[in-house]
Amino acid sequence: MRCLLKILIITMLVSNKCLAQKITQSEVQKLVDYALTKFKIPAMSVAVMNAEQVYIHHIQGLRIKNSHEFIEEDDYFHIGSCSKSILAILAGKLIEQRKLSWGTRFFDLYPELKSSSRPEYHSITLEDLLTCEAGIRGYTTDKEFFPPIDSNALNKRYEFAKWLLGEEPISKVDETGKFRHLYSNAGYTLAALILEAVADSSWEELIIQMMNELNLRLTFGFPTRFNPQQPWGHGYFEFDTASNTAIERKTLQPFAPDNAYRLNELIAPAGDLSMPALDFAKYTQLHLQGLTGVDKYLQKQTWNHIHFFRSGFSIGVGNSMYYGKQITGFDGSAGTFYCRSIIVPTDNFAFTIMINAGSQNAVDWVTAKLVKKYYNWWWKVWL
Repeated sequence: MRCLLKILIITMLVSNKCLAQKITQSEVQKLVDYALTKFKIPAMSVAVMNAEQVYIHHIQGLRIKNSHEFIEEDDYFHIGSCSKSILAILAGKLIEQRKLSWGTRFFDLYPELKSSSRPEYHSITLEDLLTCEAGIRGYTTDKEFFPPIDSNALNKRYEFAKWLLGEEPISKVDETGKFRHLYSNAGYTLAALILEAVADSSWEELIIQMMNELNLRLTFGFPTRFNPQQPWGHGYFEFDTASNTAIERKTLQPFAPDNAYRLNELIAPAGDLSMPALDFAKYTQLHLQGLTGVDKYLQKQTWNHIHFFRSGFSIGVGNSMYYGKQITGFDGSAGTFYCRSIIVPTDNFAFTIMINAGSQNAVDWVTAKLVKKYYNWWWKVWL
């Protein structure tokens, strides 16, 4: 019996290795069509790629739930915290240009803020901020208090940083004296200030310059911010302007262009960018190319440092083991869109999923189906 079981396992492993295949365009189309119905979401884009080409891209659905406006190839999706990976690349480029290092300390560039800041923060570095190991308050929910900032302030994020650094750390210190990891959107505001100081340009200007160099399109805020005809976001909540909080709902609610819900500009570097689906796929492919040794924008060692410096959450990206495969990538959602990039460097394989709804369940389901089909894991019936 043990011999038979051993033979069966070996057969499965060999079959898996030999029959791994590229999922086809028609299979992706059927998957997207089924997912839209199953999860009752308006629109979805799926792209599959290797380092050489984006060989599948399918986009389907509606810009607005229950409308007759079909999603189009050039429409934008809000990428949420996937924006963190862009800040990481900006940092990597400036480091390669020898304008700073991962170990550059915040107060080396802003010494005037040190005396008014808590001493626990005095040694925090760019790397600490990007890996969320700086003890900075998180701002990951709509219930956290933002300080009043003078609307006429020359640099509102600078004023926000000044206030943050006077607040008590929210993360405990480990045995080495370093702050433990605690996910923080606000930490990326401080990281952006470091980049601005050494580049003598605003975060927005740095982003635009990088995207122009990469020939990729990007805009700030939700898609309807720059064009009301762009896809609306949809979330399982309504935004109450009186209390400035989200009220949970069981069904997806559309967010019109004039809806008051938006990310606070003080934490914009952490997650307030939008991209067209195919541009987002090409941006993901850039990461795959860098990790597989193609000389693209950054050196391979810089790409590896960004993606694998830390296990779990690294520098603006996440990594893990998924059924024996080492994967890396990034997720992003501000509640009304959801975007994901999955990258498997050892197999020269990556894919993206973008939806105009805050449904992680839908993205998780499509992720499992894509991976199962690509690797021919027919026997993993639970996926």
